[in-house]
Amino acid sequence: MDPNWASQLLEIYGIELEMYSNLERTHDLERSYSQCIQINSAVPHPKLMGLVRETGGKIFARKSTQYHLSPPFSLSIVIFFKLLENWDKALSEFFESFKCYEEAGSPSMIKILKYLILVGLLSGSTVSLFDTPETKSYENNPEILIVNSLASAYQSQDLDSFNNIINTNPEVLENDPFMKMYVSDISRSMQNLILVTITKPYSRVPLTHLAASLGVDDVVEMLANAIMDGQLPGFIDEQDMVYTAVP
Repeated sequence: MDPNWASQLLEIYGIELEMYSNLERTHDLERSYSQCIQINSAVPHPKLMGLVRETGGKIFARKSTQYHLSPPFSLSIVIFFKLLENWDKALSEFFESFKCYEEAGSPSMIKILKYLILVGLLSGSTVSLFDTPETKSYENNPEILIVNSLASAYQSQDLDSFNNIINTNPEVLENDPFMKMYVSDISRSMQNLILVTITKPYSRVPLTHLAASLGVDDVVEMLANAIMDGQLPGFIDEQDMVYTAVP
């Protein structure tokens, strides 16, 4: 394909990506993204490629959370490795997006770094994002500091600090729909981790105590999911409103 024609075609697909993203037309968005990455002869502006790769990151992240968040939580080995593959692809696409936006001098690079931090948490990645030369200089950006503090609260299972960071920084964490969705996912993930941590040492735990500790109303559902996933070896006595462990 002629490079000029390929570049023009890629620009058209780029417009489609923005339109379908705004309209939340997922199927059309995936189709346009697939068409974009199949064009190899174009010489596009890096900002456009930043958009393409950002879209890819969001697509793969969404596919990962479909498995991660939908019951039943016990996954087959095939689905488990597919989940890991999608997380890896999401991280890779977002990192390529960051590099493109940085080359273009676009402020969107900060947004993508925030996405990388959140997706890294959800994927369980142990790679330090700011160990690379490309990202190191942005580590002390005010918005990055906020998201990193959120990540630290998650890793230390400090639910109070986590919620306080969200409540005091809505312009950074909740004004972006993607950020808002994944902050919510991370919050839920942390609540599940804390639920298991505070429940596991005891043979009987009142559900009211768990609900108060986590600040949630659906503790029965959370417990049921943890039991189904094999994280807690017990059952729920809804009559007495207690969780009882099975030796």
